[in-house]
Amino acid sequence: MQARVLDASSELFAQHRGETNATVSHSGVNRILLAAALGVSNANIFRIAQRYAAINLLTLIGDYPSIDLMNT
Repeated sequence: MQARVLDASSELFAQHRGETNATVSHSGVNRILLAAALGVSNANIFRIAQRYAAINLLTLIGDYPSIDLMNT
């Protein structure tokens, strides 16, 4: 699942560079994206809380994601 999520997100980021877009998904996908942005290992992925209807805001700075909001 991690490989599929990261491949798809890389493709979306590349196709829509400089644009604002929204992704609606379940907590597993959110955790994978947040863990990748934070450099969190797979062993610790469930330490990232994702509440129902959570809003996360990631901003790309160059090719690197920055987390501006999480679980808002």
